[in-house]
Amino acid sequence: LRDDTGGLGADALATALRAAAVPVLARVRDEAVLIDVRTLLPGDEEAIEAAVRFALMGPFPSGSLRARKPC
Repeated sequence: LRDDTGGLGADALATALRAAAVPVLARVRDEAVLIDVRTLLPGDEEAIEAAVRFALMGPFPSGSLRARKPC
């Protein structure tokens, strides 16, 4: 995943993924967030999608990650 909108940045995006209802552990390389799909089980797609939506759009507690408006 790469946020090219000038938004969160890779480290903040990875942190937001870990803060989702179903935490997603990802690594950052070359300003991209990498999710190893080999670690996913069948049926995990919806939880991953929800975590990505959460990470990109918030809401985030005040003082932590900044909230993003949907595109």
